Amino acid sequence: APAPTPDPAVATRAFAEFKHEVAASQARAVRAHPALGVAGSHFNAAFVARYQALVRQHSPRLDSSDWPERLADECALQVPAAYQ
Repeated sequence: APAPTPDPAVATRAFAEFKHEVAASQARAVRAHPALGVAGSHFNAAFVARYQALVRQHSPRLDSSDWPERLADECALQVPAAYQ
């Protein structure tokens, strides 16, 4: 028997929910690490560079809706406090 055709409406709702959860995680990451929200800061640049590397690698780490918080916490361990 052929595989069932996925319902586009269900997929669209799931993607919208995931985007909402990622946005909430991003907001929590900025609250925990204020320098993340400052464009051009060392912390922000480190975060963006790590994110871009994960995208290039098609990393499954980005499949989790809390990836912004996890990535920000990793950057906090790598970027000296004076640059945060």
